[in-house]
Amino acid sequence: MSETTSSSFYAPGMMDLSRYRLERADLGPAWDAFVEGSPQGTLFSETRFLEALDGRPAVWWCLRSQEPAAAIALMESSDGRSAILYPNVIHNGIMLRAAPPSQSPAQVMSESFRILAYIATVLPDHYESIRMALHPSLTDMRPFQWHNYHGEGPTYGIDIRYTSLLDLDDYRRRDKLEDIPGYLAANKSRRQEIRYALNKGYRTREAFEPELFLDLYRETFERQNVAIADTGIDDVARILPALHEAGRLRMFIGETPDGIPGAVAVFARDAKRWYYLYGAGNSKVRDGHAGSLVLWNAMAELSEDGPGEIDLEGVNSPQRGYFKLSFGGSLTSYYRVTYPAP
Repeated sequence: MSETTSSSFYAPGMMDLSRYRLERADLGPAWDAFVEGSPQGTLFSETRFLEALDGRPAVWWCLRSQEPAAAIALMESSDGRSAILYPNVIHNGIMLRAAPPSQSPAQVMSESFRILAYIATVLPDHYESIRMALHPSLTDMRPFQWHNYHGEGPTYGIDIRYTSLLDLDDYRRRDKLEDIPGYLAANKSRRQEIRYALNKGYRTREAFEPELFLDLYRETFERQNVAIADTGIDDVARILPALHEAGRLRMFIGETPDGIPGAVAVFARDAKRWYYLYGAGNSKVRDGHAGSLVLWNAMAELSEDGPGEIDLEGVNSPQRGYFKLSFGGSLTSYYRVTYPAP
């Protein structure tokens, strides 16, 4: 398929996109350096994470005069004809090069618009269908909204999603719960759960016990009537050791006063933030204290280690959303882009 430059864009000839081109990239140090430097770059687009998956990652450079202006991380279908959403890949898609300090905000916006317009135009030359879950900091969806604006061809669909971001400094330990900003930011029921757990002698320990986690993870989805095949659990079993060996993963186990594991929370980090990667609960421990306390204590520990922000990774279902948002934090939107639009 041949690449186009502006004929599918909202106003042909309005801007020159001929300086850009799309080129296949390779995973490795150069790729990871770009991901780390991009405001949209995350753990989920790094070589270590992508190589732990059993799927088919595809990475691209968007070049401007031979220099990367953006990178694109996708997951392909088994035949390579579609870019798909993939279990465990929370954010992917387009990552822009960090803007130089000398550029004004207007220049940054204009250049970003051109890059996104070019990518929106040429990606359909390479894939029959496209789905991406973009990073929250990529907020300008106009190039996707305006694709084929005056034409009769396929358009992009844009679906808004939400996650919760928290400042870990607000969860550092103090002498009193009431002196911790994160405690005051939580809702009444979550504060109550934390107090009950502490008063009853629940505790949290840090240990890398992937088999325990995977057993509870399977049980959690079975309890929710979710097909195990749809959870990507085989990939999880590879992701955990890959990130742990790299020093990028921490696992916390919440226990009852009798030492029974009640909940496990798994966190991973990149250069910018922590992610609440996975959580699982023990159905035999029904009071819910372990789940609240393990996340509370884990955030206190993480506040002493590395980046100061944590992404709780999605609040897009009622029960899961309520639990995560009950700890406070900032409700933050991000976009899933689909081509052709449903």
